[in-house]
Amino acid sequence: MTNSLKQPTVSIVYRFLPQWRVDFFDQLRDVLAARKIHLQLLYGRGTKSHPARHRLKWGNEVDLEWGRVVHNHIFAFGSYEIVWQSLPADLYDSDLIVFMQENAIVSNYWAECRARLAGKKIAFWGHGGNLQARGQWIDRLGDSVKKAASTRVDWWFAYTSSVARRVASMGYPPERITSVENAIDTEGLRAAFERLQSADLDRYKRELGLGKGPVGIFCGAMYQDKRLPFLFAACCQLREEIADFEMIFIGDGPQADQVQEFCDQHPWAHYVGRKSGLDRVPYFKLAKVFLMPGLVGLAILDSFALQTPMVTTDYRYHSPEIDYLENGVNGMQTGDTLEAFVHGAAKLLQDPSLRQRLIEGCRVTARRYTVANMASRFADGIEGALGVRSFSAAARQPAPVMRSNANNH
Repeated sequence: MTNSLKQPTVSIVYRFLPQWRVDFFDQLRDVLAARKIHLQLLYGRGTKSHPARHRLKWGNEVDLEWGRVVHNHIFAFGSYEIVWQSLPADLYDSDLIVFMQENAIVSNYWAECRARLAGKKIAFWGHGGNLQARGQWIDRLGDSVKKAASTRVDWWFAYTSSVARRVASMGYPPERITSVENAIDTEGLRAAFERLQSADLDRYKRELGLGKGPVGIFCGAMYQDKRLPFLFAACCQLREEIADFEMIFIGDGPQADQVQEFCDQHPWAHYVGRKSGLDRVPYFKLAKVFLMPGLVGLAILDSFALQTPMVTTDYRYHSPEIDYLENGVNGMQTGDTLEAFVHGAAKLLQDPSLRQRLIEGCRVTARRYTVANMASRFADGIEGALGVRSFSAAARQPAPVMRSNANNH
């Protein structure tokens, strides 16, 4: 039990600080301060050796006035890199230290040993495994290391309920797992969406040269797991079925040139480049469907907040946030074939009642997966780890995920 006369300190050690995480850390700090717990955030900065890969994963890096910057030593080995963070000695004065569950941050192993020797509590925050592992020996080795390390910490902050179940399946006590329901600032997106007027949208339509037909959108990093060739083929088939269908692409990454080439060859496809923050909102309001046949991650929250139902597939390498999709309720998940994906997207575009039902599901879901909810759940877990008070078991237990059959639509 933490000494009640001393305000406990929790330190989170983060690899980089992307713009989309700032709101969460600010809110978590405020929630913890109200509970008389001090939060310290330590984070490094990115690498210039692989700028494309770094930007792809983390987006725009920022600084936080109350955060502490530590030096990242980054060593690249082909497509892999390892990171050593120079952490300050006073880190080990913290009552609880939360590390990201990343094998690549090798300094964490040393830091965990020092924390143990200092008698401090340790927690992990992560996925519980490499969800994009392809079965290569280095992926298998990395997953084995993660699993071995995952059961030795005092608390677990799981991204989603499926991650919580994965960690529990390793033999870790479920009562010491908090499903934080990973989120971004959906409140800001929702407000911006509601503020947009018809005159604003007309301007964007003219700039893009959009016609009167239904519009699809893709928004995200452009790399292999997004399956862009699959998406291109699907768009062409949708254009054949729905003569005035058009498509908007937002994002950048290693395969952005392929997107530009596709749009150059098809006048009904429009590439607008990278749009950060609220800049992407008008394009979503122009669209009727969010097409994402490949890896789904936090982009699903854009779908909910911006009332643009997502159609995806039962791709095996989705990120944990795929948990939030309820097939036929707030989006659609088809079989992993081009035929099934196109059929699902076309049905959504041509069935107004189905689309309206999914939009309503998006609205409801957007009210649940918020940064405020995530900060509250994370703070509950921190209190549980510190032992400062008891709290609702529902905040830390893996919540059941009600999923319809992937091929219903």
